[in-house]
Amino acid sequence: MESLIDMRYLNGLKEELGEDLIPKLTDNFIQMVPQYVQQAQKAFDGKDYYVVALTLHKIKQTLAFFGLYELVLKLEEVYRDIYDGRTEKCTAEFITEMSNTCLLAVDELARSMRSAA
Repeated sequence: MESLIDMRYLNGLKEELGEDLIPKLTDNFIQMVPQYVQQAQKAFDGKDYYVVALTLHKIKQTLAFFGLYELVLKLEEVYRDIYDGRTEKCTAEFITEMSNTCLLAVDELARSMRSAA
């Protein structure tokens, strides 16, 4: 399976930001992304598209830092549409795909951090 996390980018950040910051950012990713996914699902289920858009924006920022660019572009497209009053791209399938990809990335990053320890 192809890696979701861009480890080259992450390793470059180690050099730029320092070794100490990356574990903190990684822990934040592992803790926050599942919460964001749950918030997005709950808001979608309640048809609260404004909260969906806010949550997608939070997720997008976090995913971008770890190199999940393809998903970032999809999230950006959907949340911008929601802000413009269009919700047709915010479907159950989209929420499921976004959730699955995010949670796979969390698992991948957690495994990577355990193997590095």
